[in-house]
Amino acid sequence: FCNLVRADKWIQKMNLNAFGDDPETFYMGGTPLFDERTNTSTYRYDYLVEKFPTPLPWMTDDFTCDDTVTYPECMADYPSRIGDSVCDELWNTKECGYDGGDCKK
Repeated sequence: FCNLVRADKWIQKMNLNAFGDDPETFYMGGTPLFDERTNTSTYRYDYLVEKFPTPLPWMTDDFTCDDTVTYPECMADYPSRIGDSVCDELWNTKECGYDGGDCKK
C-alpha cells in the first residue's frame, strides 16, 4: 500500500497516467492491466514494478507515505483515492478504514 502511494506521487510529479505512460496513451480493452488473450489481470503496482527499472524511481526519500494513516490489509489499486473526501464503495471496508474515513461504516 505504502509503495503504491509513493509510486502515485512519482507518477503525478512526472505527469504520467496511472500506468506510467503519457496521459494520451490509449489501451486496447481500456487498461493495460488485463490481458484479453490469457484472461488474466495484474495488480497495478506489479505492473509498474515490471515496467520501470530498478532501483524503482519512487523508492527515494523524495516520495514518502503519510505515516499517520496506513491500511496494510487494504488492496486498493489507487490508494490516493482513500481519504480523498469522496466515499468510494469499493474501499468502504474495515481493511481500508472505510475509505480512509470518507464513508460511514
